[in-house]
Amino acid sequence: MNCGGNGWQEAGFPVPVSMPDDRRPAAAPVSPERESAVQAAAEAAGKSRATIYRWLANQEARGLGGLARKKHADRDERRVILTRKWDSAVDFDEETKERIAQEMRTSCNSLWANAGTDVGRRWITRLAAAKLVKLTIDAG
Repeated sequence: MNCGGNGWQEAGFPVPVSMPDDRRPAAAPVSPERESAVQAAAEAAGKSRATIYRWLANQEARGLGGLARKKHADRDERRVILTRKWDSAVDFDEETKERIAQEMRTSCNSLWANAGTDVGRRWITRLAAAKLVKLTIDAG
């Protein structure tokens, strides 16, 4: 990897001829004014100095857009159908998983609606677990 160029010299670093990918150059020296401003900002925001420096680097590299939250590429996709554990344990096609999940939602809503005040969360959870086992076995 060739890292030579005027930018290095202007920043006060020696010009490296080549550098392994796993090594990074030392950080540029920070002025006392910038350090005190970062410290004050960190205290005011309740964040670490490292976080403030990361925010500054993102803003300097990409403008105000560098401070915006990144959107997940799969943000509109459902990641879990029923539970992570159940999704990974069963080897059903997506349509079967969705059908079982819909039946479980309907069943759980019905259990809560008909439970009254005498039945608690633990009992509903046991009934729902039994229903899920039955649906899973029936599906194959």
